[in-house]
Amino acid sequence: MGGLGPLLSAIAGLAEGWVPRWAWPVLLAVLVAAVWPSVRRNTRTEEARKLFRTATRLAYAARIAQEDAAVARVAGHALGLVAIADLALAEGRPRVVPGVLDQLRALGGATEHVRRIEAALEGPQPQSAMEAAIIVERLRAQGQADEAARRLDRALRRWPADPELTALAAPRDGS
Repeated sequence: MGGLGPLLSAIAGLAEGWVPRWAWPVLLAVLVAAVWPSVRRNTRTEEARKLFRTATRLAYAARIAQEDAAVARVAGHALGLVAIADLALAEGRPRVVPGVLDQLRALGGATEHVRRIEAALEGPQPQSAMEAAIIVERLRAQGQADEAARRLDRALRRWPADPELTALAAPRDGS
């Protein structure tokens, strides 16, 4: 195998009549500039994965700090955040996942990943707003107000204009 040099020479030889010799370095520089951000994001994601994986070897406080550093390394990059959330769920360390989900929601876009991670973290979501309202009412009747509030918040994010859910979210007179 000759490597990249002979391949580039062959391509340059074929295109010599159409592309001047001085344009090849410029073309190469433009190509590198176009690909560089993607390479950098992928490298940061891989570094964050390594940080997160190796955190298990550390003491508790250091582990927490290193997991947070891994999340910070991919902040602002949706696929990097998804990779860290998936890794955290796969390794049974979901502490960072709610923060990652908040960042993903703020970024917008990766809604299918957000739903998948939410389902893995909290279980499947109700299929309708009515089903969600019934679950919230049942939890309130059982005295599980915190869980009911969490489920109601989750349902309101999915069905923000549903009148039954907004009525459940409104403060009650006796409360």
